[in-house]
Amino acid sequence: MKSVFKTSAKKHDDMMMAVFNKRALAGGIREDDFGMMKDKVDLSQMRIVAYTDYFPNWPVFTTQKMNKATADKVRAALFKLKPNAPQTEKILGAAKLLGFVAVSDKDYDQLRLAARLAGTL
Repeated sequence: MKSVFKTSAKKHDDMMMAVFNKRALAGGIREDDFGMMKDKVDLSQMRIVAYTDYFPNWPVFTTQKMNKATADKVRAALFKLKPNAPQTEKILGAAKLLGFVAVSDKDYDQLRLAARLAGTL
Protein backbone atom coordinates (compact mmCIF):
# COMPACT_ATOMS: atom_id res chain seq x y z
CA MET A 1 0.00 0.00 0.00
CA LYS A 2 1.30 3.46 -0.84
CA SER A 3 1.75 5.80 2.10
CA VAL A 4 1.36 8.87 -0.09
CA PHE A 5 -0.74 9.21 -3.22
CA LYS A 6 1.11 12.21 -4.51
CA THR A 7 1.82 12.01 -8.19
CA SER A 8 -1.09 9.99 -9.52
CA ALA A 9 -3.94 12.02 -7.98
CA LYS A 10 -4.55 14.95 -10.26
CA LYS A 11 -7.90 15.78 -8.65
CA HIS A 12 -9.20 15.73 -5.10
CA ASP A 13 -11.82 13.14 -6.09
CA ASP A 14 -9.07 10.77 -7.25
CA MET A 15 -7.13 11.19 -4.03
CA MET A 16 -10.20 10.62 -1.87
CA MET A 17 -11.11 7.50 -3.83
CA ALA A 18 -7.56 6.20 -3.37
CA VAL A 19 -7.83 6.61 0.41
CA PHE A 20 -11.35 5.16 0.49
CA ASN A 21 -10.27 2.15 -1.59
CA LYS A 22 -7.14 1.71 0.59
CA ARG A 23 -4.67 2.46 -2.22
CA ALA A 24 -3.33 5.31 -0.04
CA LEU A 25 -3.16 5.78 3.72
CA ALA A 26 -3.94 9.50 3.73
CA GLY A 27 -4.52 12.50 1.53
CA GLY A 28 -5.54 16.12 1.54
CA ILE A 29 -8.75 17.61 0.23
CA ARG A 30 -10.52 20.95 0.41
CA GLU A 31 -13.33 21.00 2.94
CA ASP A 32 -16.05 21.76 0.39
CA ASP A 33 -14.76 19.00 -1.92
CA PHE A 34 -14.93 16.54 0.97
CA GLY A 35 -18.65 17.25 1.41
CA MET A 36 -19.29 16.85 -2.31
CA MET A 37 -17.95 13.28 -2.14
CA LYS A 38 -20.92 12.09 -0.05
CA ASP A 39 -22.57 10.55 -3.13
CA LYS A 40 -19.40 8.68 -4.10
CA VAL A 41 -18.11 7.32 -0.79
CA ASP A 42 -19.41 6.60 2.69
CA LEU A 43 -17.99 9.61 4.51
CA SER A 44 -18.46 7.86 7.86
CA GLN A 45 -15.66 5.52 6.75
CA MET A 46 -13.27 8.48 6.39
CA ARG A 47 -11.49 10.11 9.32
CA ILE A 48 -10.43 13.75 9.32
CA VAL A 49 -7.13 13.93 11.17
CA ALA A 50 -6.31 17.62 10.80
CA TYR A 51 -7.29 20.92 9.26
CA THR A 52 -4.94 23.51 7.78
CA ASP A 53 -5.28 27.24 7.56
CA TYR A 54 -7.32 28.38 4.59
CA PHE A 55 -5.29 29.08 1.48
CA PRO A 56 -6.23 31.26 -1.48
CA ASN A 57 -7.92 29.22 -4.20
CA TRP A 58 -8.35 29.83 -7.89
CA PRO A 59 -5.36 32.15 -8.36
CA VAL A 60 -5.34 34.19 -11.54
CA PHE A 61 -1.96 35.26 -12.83
CA THR A 62 -0.21 36.40 -15.97
CA THR A 63 3.19 36.01 -17.49
CA GLN A 64 5.57 38.92 -17.88
CA LYS A 65 4.76 38.86 -21.59
CA MET A 66 1.22 40.11 -20.98
CA ASN A 67 0.68 43.80 -21.52
CA LYS A 68 0.53 45.45 -18.05
CA ALA A 69 -2.42 47.66 -19.00
CA THR A 70 -4.41 44.58 -20.07
CA ALA A 71 -3.48 42.73 -16.89
CA ASP A 72 -4.59 45.74 -14.82
CA LYS A 73 -7.95 45.83 -16.63
CA VAL A 74 -8.54 42.11 -16.00
CA ARG A 75 -7.58 42.52 -12.32
CA ALA A 76 -9.94 45.49 -11.92
CA ALA A 77 -12.80 43.60 -13.58
CA LEU A 78 -12.31 40.59 -11.29
CA PHE A 79 -12.20 42.78 -8.17
CA LYS A 80 -15.51 44.39 -9.19
CA LEU A 81 -17.27 41.04 -8.83
CA LYS A 82 -18.89 41.15 -5.38
CA PRO A 83 -20.54 38.28 -3.47
CA ASN A 84 -24.31 37.92 -3.94
CA ALA A 85 -24.42 40.35 -6.87
CA PRO A 86 -26.47 39.06 -9.85
CA GLN A 87 -23.65 39.77 -12.31
CA THR A 88 -21.19 37.85 -10.13
CA GLU A 89 -23.52 34.85 -9.96
CA LYS A 90 -23.90 34.92 -13.74
CA ILE A 91 -20.13 34.99 -14.28
CA LEU A 92 -18.84 32.87 -11.40
CA GLY A 93 -21.84 30.79 -10.34
CA ALA A 94 -20.95 27.65 -12.29
CA ALA A 95 -17.54 27.60 -10.58
CA LYS A 96 -19.18 28.26 -7.19
CA LEU A 97 -16.96 31.30 -6.66
CA LEU A 98 -18.05 34.44 -4.83
CA GLY A 99 -15.40 36.86 -6.05
CA PHE A 100 -11.70 37.65 -5.97
CA VAL A 101 -9.36 39.34 -3.48
CA ALA A 102 -5.75 40.40 -3.76
CA VAL A 103 -3.13 37.94 -2.49
CA SER A 104 0.62 37.83 -2.58
CA ASP A 105 3.15 35.07 -2.97
CA LYS A 106 3.63 35.15 0.82
CA ASP A 107 0.03 33.94 1.25
CA TYR A 108 1.20 30.56 -0.05
CA ASP A 109 4.18 30.14 2.33
CA GLN A 110 2.29 27.82 4.70
CA LEU A 111 1.11 25.70 1.77
CA ARG A 112 4.70 25.34 0.54
CA LEU A 113 5.80 24.42 4.06
CA ALA A 114 3.08 21.75 4.27
CA ALA A 115 4.15 20.38 0.88
CA ARG A 116 7.79 20.20 2.00
CA LEU A 117 6.79 18.43 5.23
CA ALA A 118 4.76 15.94 3.20
CA GLY A 119 7.70 15.37 0.87
CA THR A 120 5.86 16.61 -2.20
CA LEU A 121 7.91 19.76 -2.80
